[in-house]
Amino acid sequence: MSLRKYLILFFVFIAYLCVYSQENEQDPGTPKNYNIKLQEVEFQFNGTQTFDESLLEGIISIPKSDGFLTSEFYTDSKRIQKFYFDNGFLDAKVDTSSRMGDDSTKIIAIFNISEKERYRINRVIYNGIENVTSDMHSLLSANTILREGKHYNKTDVQLEISRILTLLVNNGYALAQADVPDIVKFISKDSTLTNKVDIILNFTPRSKFNFGKTSITLINNIYDIEANDLRRELQYSEGEVYSKEKLVSSENRISKIAIFENGRIQIDKIDSVKQIIDLKINAIVTNKYELKPEIFGFDIDGRFYGGAGLTFINKYFFGGGRVFTAGVKALLHDFDYYRYEGLMTLYQPHLFDNDKITGTDNFGITSQNKADINDQRYNITSVKNLASMKYELRSFTYFNNLLLDWKLGNERLSYYDNLLVITPENDTLLKLNQPVINIFTSSIGFSLIHNQVDNLQFPTTGSYAAYSFEETGLLGLLVKSLFNTSTSSYFKLTTQNKVFWDISKENTGTSVLGTKIIIGNIFQYGDNKYLVDTINIDDQLVPNESNFTIGGSATLRGWRAGRLAANVDPEIGGGFIIDGSFEHRTKPFAKSKNTLIRDLGFASFLDYGNIWDSYKSFRLDHIALAVGAGIRYYTIVGAFRFDLGFKLYDPGAPEKQWLFQNDIGTIFKSGEKMQIQFGIGNTF
Repeated sequence: MSLRKYLILFFVFIAYLCVYSQENEQDPGTPKNYNIKLQEVEFQFNGTQTFDESLLEGIISIPKSDGFLTSEFYTDSKRIQKFYFDNGFLDAKVDTSSRMGDDSTKIIAIFNISEKERYRINRVIYNGIENVTSDMHSLLSANTILREGKHYNKTDVQLEISRILTLLVNNGYALAQADVPDIVKFISKDSTLTNKVDIILNFTPRSKFNFGKTSITLINNIYDIEANDLRRELQYSEGEVYSKEKLVSSENRISKIAIFENGRIQIDKIDSVKQIIDLKINAIVTNKYELKPEIFGFDIDGRFYGGAGLTFINKYFFGGGRVFTAGVKALLHDFDYYRYEGLMTLYQPHLFDNDKITGTDNFGITSQNKADINDQRYNITSVKNLASMKYELRSFTYFNNLLLDWKLGNERLSYYDNLLVITPENDTLLKLNQPVINIFTSSIGFSLIHNQVDNLQFPTTGSYAAYSFEETGLLGLLVKSLFNTSTSSYFKLTTQNKVFWDISKENTGTSVLGTKIIIGNIFQYGDNKYLVDTINIDDQLVPNESNFTIGGSATLRGWRAGRLAANVDPEIGGGFIIDGSFEHRTKPFAKSKNTLIRDLGFASFLDYGNIWDSYKSFRLDHIALAVGAGIRYYTIVGAFRFDLGFKLYDPGAPEKQWLFQNDIGTIFKSGEKMQIQFGIGNTF
């Protein structure tokens, strides 16, 4: 080839490169249609439509992409088809199409769905469990999830497999396994088999085992801890039928012993001849003593207190798993409400040598400054001891725990200013110079608790119920006759109920509706009078902490704490309460990769209730209503809450009781119709 021809080819090649370089620069790994934006998604159904479009939108990914990707569009069609298949539409077809949107840079993605017929279960066949014991076979056959004639659903199949495996491993079949199930679709001229499937579940139970020996090794045992303190937490015995449930329960109990760490139960040896499984526990002994500074945030009587303290812990107090704690703290709400506390606690497991009974004794001294509704400041110094016993009931019963407690206390109320009272003899007004009131209390409490809430930090499902009874006066009458003090006689009944529903798509727990209601009443009896400087003041004497109060950061959030009541001093409290709430909680970024916003949540609420002197004074038009919304940030110590609460209906207002009857300026004026609330932990 001549030089001239080479030069011509060279210049043609250069010209081609120049023309090509005029195109927009683009990442070679990015499709050309990446700059096209998705305008909207449409679902077109050929025939029936079983599922809501919002549910299908939650399955696909193209709305979450910055640009429209053809590959993702195709993958989404397969996601939808799999969703239909898993819900019984085995013949469903999903095609895709698109059209131009408002301009050439936008596209409308269309999913064309043909559901066809939904398949039902013809038979359920259990392979591999033929050789289990007759009792075990009867247990496996009861309460099945899959039934003939029911629509096929992959989730139900997985739940049934999980149910069978759980029963097997909790009844001796420790090595039981489940293989991949077979779904048999019929193609037959027999009309009874049309749109039917057989489900074949395949299991390998293997042999039935008993518990063998359990060896315990305590690592770093510098305090000569006895292995028996750990062994007695085991919920199984040697020779007993193997149960994974009992292993998990044992590990949970071991984890509650403060001195031990990482007390996992592991398989040590399997004897297939004797059919026993030996286990081992390698627990680490931690530091026995602990001294730690702390920062606190508490909701006390509807007010948020913040402060600091110092706590000493002995995790093995005279052996036996006992834990001794002593601490001091200072807490501040504002310059009128602050308190100092000293507390000692002794925790005793295996009370009366029973692994279901634990005991706790709390001794505390508290000094706090408060102000009543007339802004009269006073100090309350309290010395109290609370001895309580908790009995853990069986898991199959409705009530989970039974609590019994005995509380002894003495409160000394000291007013900083003079107090005006009415004498009972002649109804005259008497001025008392900085009076002091002593109140002695001895109360016996009894509570029944049902708790099936799934998560303490962010409950999504379940219910909680508590029924509490408290009686005081028997010992107090004796003390009153011997010492110059006041006492009270009353019977207190309180019920508390909470329910949570997961209303998020596919039960992901990101959207939850919760409700609570508390109803309580104090029934007074006997001679309940104040003794103030040798003068009996005829009044209903119940210790302030035993009265019901409402309002603040956790109840009726449109009111400040101690500022709502029907016919009693709201600061002191009343003898009858109705306290309820509906709250919607959401964590929209729960699945985000950004750890900063993952634990961010929001809430909206409707609170209702009030307090009265007695249930006899209850009136429906006294029920106060509050609405509002707030922000939550969930941490390991609880949710940090910031709420705006509005008085939707204020029964104590002289006029314009409903929120919408007021002007905008009044509605958003803090302290009038709106309150800013802050707290730590869920409201309920």
